Amino acid sequence: MPHSFYRLIRGSFQIAGFKPDGDSIRFAASVEPFRDLYGAYKADFTKGSFQLRLEGIDAPETHYGSDVQPMGDEARDHLVHLLGTGEVEFSGQRVVKGRNDQIPGAILTRSFDSHGRPISYALVGEDVPSTGDGDAVRVDEALLAKTLNARMVAAGFAYPLLYTSTPAPHRAVLCQLAEAARRRAFGIWQHDCSREFRLQGRESIAGRHQPERPPEEHPSLIYPKFFRRCIDYFRQTATGAASGRDFPDWLAASERENDTVVVKGMELRLSALFEQKNSRVRCQADVFDMVFVEK
Repeated sequence: MPHSFYRLIRGSFQIAGFKPDGDSIRFAASVEPFRDLYGAYKADFTKGSFQLRLEGIDAPETHYGSDVQPMGDEARDHLVHLLGTGEVEFSGQRVVKGRNDQIPGAILTRSFDSHGRPISYALVGEDVPSTGDGDAVRVDEALLAKTLNARMVAAGFAYPLLYTSTPAPHRAVLCQLAEAARRRAFGIWQHDCSREFRLQGRESIAGRHQPERPPEEHPSLIYPKFFRRCIDYFRQTATGAASGRDFPDWLAASERENDTVVVKGMELRLSALFEQKNSRVRCQADVFDMVFVEK
């Protein structure tokens, strides 16, 4: 399939009984159009539905293990709103019921990720192309702008998370939308501290946004991929596995966690972008300039 073409698969987005977040949602459809996608051997075809990984975006975490990020709930709620679910009732992070628990729509996908999730653009309502189920669709700038992925970025409720597998024109569009949202301080961009943040215990980066508290008492909102790496660092610190290492040194020693990333044409490891002095961690590149090498 050419690089900018994706398979359109019709189905419904499901929320009742699941834990949606700002960049992942459950999707039910016939499994047949998924079977010959790249990486299909990693997927579970027995349930008739898949947890999606939304292409090109990374929203603040609502449940990375027991840890959450500021703005995670707000990002999830905005995605649920874009789906058109109406009022939703939660028990913890799980949806108990919504006015509309199954929302007709479609995804545009080409492959599964390493966890068996279809890497997808999501569409609902009149934005779904009229082409047949399973057909190849060229995702141009106009169609990309209609996806929930692009709309989350444009509203400031998700960061761009760009991989080498994402077509370069798509990466450019998502970055343009994110840059516009950042200029206007939409959503996450009112609070983002990804370029420099305090890393002194989980509470320095994990926890919900609480407007009534003074800013210095808020956990720092950082790029979710950074957040996941930092939480893994703290987990290993707690077991002694990271004893005596600061975050960049720990990351450099971890083959699994130390992503390969391309920054302005230069390929390097993620650890090379960080420097730490005492509890202050500085990232030496803008997240918009990072393109991660797909594993």
